[in-house]
Amino acid sequence: MAGEAGLVLRYDRGADRFTRIEGVPTSVTLYGIFEASDGRVWAVGGNGDGGRVFSLATPSSTAFVEEVLPEGAATGRFFKVWGRSSTDLWVVGVGGDILYRDGSGWRVFASPGGTKLTTVHGNASLAVAVGGQSEGR
Repeated sequence: MAGEAGLVLRYDRGADRFTRIEGVPTSVTLYGIFEASDGRVWAVGGNGDGGRVFSLATPSSTAFVEEVLPEGAATGRFFKVWGRSSTDLWVVGVGGDILYRDGSGWRVFASPGGTKLTTVHGNASLAVAVGGQSEGR
């Protein structure tokens, strides 16, 4: 689970308890979290300084590491992250940017009309992002 003040919690079913995962600054609110097929965990969110992306090398790791994004890519907050693996990953949010991560790193795409996108999901061949303000996009 993820949320305000950089909070990320991992639930251990066997012990029936939560453990806090460190590495996200308390100034960041996280809106989306996703475990890729390769076991890497991704968390996205932001604050007044812009969007932020964090990764956890494995589900059993104890601290997130902030990703280095392309210059100017994080003008808003990121809401959701989804992908087929850590080298086929999509991030959407406010600010008009769509981020895509492949084997060579992060790339930036402009959201159509600079639209706020609130979620992203897909299947083996297609990724779809939706959002908008008073109209659906």
